[in-house]
Amino acid sequence: MLDESLLDKNRKYLVGVSGGVDSMALLDMLVKKAYNVFVVHYNYHFREDSDLDENLVRSYCQNHHLPFYVRQGDKKEYQKGNFEMLAREKRYAFYKEIGDLNGIDTIILGHHLNDHLETIVMQLQRHNTKGYLGIKEQSYVKNMHVVRPLLKLKKQQLIDYCTKNHLEYHEDYTNYDTRYTRNHVRHIDLKKYSEQELLEKASKHNQQYKKQQAKLQQIYQEYDQNTKQYNVKSGCIVYSEDRIVLSIDNKNDCRGISSEDYKDVKIGNGGIKAGDVSVSSSGISTSDVKVGKDGIKVSGEVLKGIQ
Repeated sequence: MLDESLLDKNRKYLVGVSGGVDSMALLDMLVKKAYNVFVVHYNYHFREDSDLDENLVRSYCQNHHLPFYVRQGDKKEYQKGNFEMLAREKRYAFYKEIGDLNGIDTIILGHHLNDHLETIVMQLQRHNTKGYLGIKEQSYVKNMHVVRPLLKLKKQQLIDYCTKNHLEYHEDYTNYDTRYTRNHVRHIDLKKYSEQELLEKASKHNQQYKKQQAKLQQIYQEYDQNTKQYNVKSGCIVYSEDRIVLSIDNKNDCRGISSEDYKDVKIGNGGIKAGDVSVSSSGISTSDVKVGKDGIKVSGEVLKGIQ
């Protein structure tokens, strides 16, 4: 069940365990496969019974002699703002802290196919389809390598696993509160979609996305080679996951890219266009950026905040 092609038994891993069915199944699979894991649990104290989650995970770790790290949150911290976003930020910061403490740069998480489908629907509803659709098997958050070896399994398969192996888990009752966006998608919106159509749509979109990534990477590599040739300071142009953006770190001429060398590079109100790859950079206009024989020149305080 576990996709071991993503894992290496010679490495140490953090495992994020909430106490729910997905993360408990994940942890048990890793333990039975003899992976070297360090368990991390964030107790938000958002629910009255959150200590039950912590005690469950702690008990499992004690019984299996696993390193266990827990961070105690404060409910007052979540009174304002989006709880899901705040919780995620604090959780990943905690992961990074414990990873640095133990010399570990990779964390394994229990996201499954249902999570993937829910994320696709949320992105479609928000018209947020420029990047990757759904959840990646591997990604990077706060310089931590995130691996998700259960992404091809449905939640019911994980429930069945726990039942078959007499593995205890704790159900979070707030997962049924449809006031939260993901819960609304999970229990209401997702039923309006065909699972097969969602997966096919995401697969087709992500193939195009990967092609775009390859083109952007090629452009960046060409630029990087030219900056080394002309001894240009880094920071003029920064390649990011799905875009090329301008940095304010260096407002001098960025020699190495010029309209002479790159006749297909265009800059306008919509951002940067290189060949047939359009890159959106809101706030950049032709008055802010100039392309000439000397390269790309960035000027004006209007570019503050662009990374």
